[in-house]
Amino acid sequence: MNYLAMVTFVLCLTLTVQGAAAQDSWLERTRDSAESGVDDLALWLDGYFGDAQYEADTLAKSYARVIQESVWNEHDDIDYDVKLRGTLYLPRVNDRFSLIVGEDSEQQEEDQSLNTSDQDNSVGAQWRLLQRQQSSFDLTAQWKDSGVRPGVRYRLRTPLSAQTSLGYYQKFFYGKDGWESASDLLLDRRVSSSRLLRWRSSVDMVLDTEEVTWRTVFQSRFVPHTGIGGSGRQWFMGFSGRNSGGLDDIAKNIGLTWRRPLVSDYLWFEIEPKYTWDSDLCKCDTASLQLSFELLLFDPS
Repeated sequence: MNYLAMVTFVLCLTLTVQGAAAQDSWLERTRDSAESGVDDLALWLDGYFGDAQYEADTLAKSYARVIQESVWNEHDDIDYDVKLRGTLYLPRVNDRFSLIVGEDSEQQEEDQSLNTSDQDNSVGAQWRLLQRQQSSFDLTAQWKDSGVRPGVRYRLRTPLSAQTSLGYYQKFFYGKDGWESASDLLLDRRVSSSRLLRWRSSVDMVLDTEEVTWRTVFQSRFVPHTGIGGSGRQWFMGFSGRNSGGLDDIAKNIGLTWRRPLVSDYLWFEIEPKYTWDSDLCKCDTASLQLSFELLLFDPS
């Protein structure tokens, strides 16, 4: 059922993408504004690296990202996967209502850092109750293979100084294990007009059982002034765990993401070598390599 919904979503969105190829790249058009402050640079780099949070909050009215991934590690065969995520706004229904396909960025990072396989297909709806310049509040509903998850979501992004900004995302939703909370904190530091340092920390909790999953990551992002035609690089080091276990219960990884556009900002290529240290969570002391091709469709209006 969810696969049929995904196909329908892409077909509907493709009909809205007319004349986009004749326009300048939206990342190229916004490159100069990214040099004006830390928050603008952080958002632009999020867009360059395909951050789902950025797309949901600041991109065009509708978009879809189709991702083909090939993942190799030294202990298993090569895994192939095709993912879809996107947002379809329905202004004729209501300009505050949108349909969402695919996992959000926080859930994807949790699955990757803990090497879990719980990546249900999902289709959701979002109703924006409140919109301010630096914050928003939404009602959400997500349909997964495991059932329906109603909830609420709050977003805040604000500069702390000329070189530092803060982002905070909070979600509460009702899942198969009862009420759950997902908190996400971002701290960005602008080093130059092309480089950004980020610390990101997330905590998920099942309120009834007090089961806690946490993760933190340090990133250094860089895209040269050549703009959309240049190659972006992201170094990262992350830690993740569950509840209050000791050091042996912490999954640790370090890696590099190298990314560049192949055709304007519609077709992208990405390569990510990573090494993960053994832990009781994933039993995976291993080196891995991920190759990705991404097709981005969006409504530039």
